[in-house]
Amino acid sequence: MSMFKKILFGFMAVVALLAVSGTMNSCKVKSGTNLYEIDMKGFDDNMDILRDAIEADFEKLGFTWSGGGHYYILEGEVNACNKKAAGIFQQCCKAVDQDRTKMSLPLALKGNTIALKGQYANEPAGEVSTYTFICEDK
Repeated sequence: MSMFKKILFGFMAVVALLAVSGTMNSCKVKSGTNLYEIDMKGFDDNMDILRDAIEADFEKLGFTWSGGGHYYILEGEVNACNKKAAGIFQQCCKAVDQDRTKMSLPLALKGNTIALKGQYANEPAGEVSTYTFICEDK
């Protein structure tokens, strides 16, 4: 192989390595404030009976109330926060499903599905988790 081809091959290898390392460094971890709210998905809860019952333990389990409305916050990396938020949401929904006395008034819930939506920064809100009530209404 001629000296020119060796130099050209070496130069191309260096350029390829720089391109790969540049791509690897451009992947930034999304971290910061993550905002969550319950999406009632058409379930009529105009007095917030179900929402209040589910949210009753949110702060004890790790959410921080945003200070307004029914919005809760987790700080940290987006995927980790969404996983934690989904776990809290599932735990609280299951508790209400199994013990309907947690609600201030009885509601027919069996078969209804609600969701937890999460939003990071200026990105659109997305569904993080859903829960379908399975226990018999009493």
